[in-house]
Amino acid sequence: MGWRRNGRRKAKSLEVGCCLGETFLPACAELHRYLKNVHFKNLLGDDIFFDENGDLPMEYSITNLIFLPNGMQQHEIVGGYKPYAAPGEDFTINDNMIVWDAEFTQTPPESKCSQSCAPGYRKLTKEGKPVCCYDCIPCPSGEISNETG
Repeated sequence: MGWRRNGRRKAKSLEVGCCLGETFLPACAELHRYLKNVHFKNLLGDDIFFDENGDLPMEYSITNLIFLPNGMQQHEIVGGYKPYAAPGEDFTINDNMIVWDAEFTQTPPESKCSQSCAPGYRKLTKEGKPVCCYDCIPCPSGEISNETG
């Protein structure tokens, strides 16, 4: 990926997942500054850019990719996002329309690899794992946690 800095082109590699918990690493800040100024037209001629909040101010369709028994794929629109709709009407999804792959034993599948920590325990991220994977360890002496998290 190329970045423009002081009129020179400098190559940088990006590391996926540069935010750890609530810690925002400097590399993310550089990427955010770069993305805030992105503005281009897609193949359909739509303007693509980020607003002052870093959001794409455009509507989205949420599509379910279904793998059919004959090996074909089918796309079904199951919901959408409208950033300027009234609160509560901006995000819609029809759970009943979603077709889950037979490999999933729980539907919908759980998107985290660790359960919430009980009060009195805190999260300890597992090294080399995504931030959603953690161990629950007791809070240090003199500190308490009165929330599940």
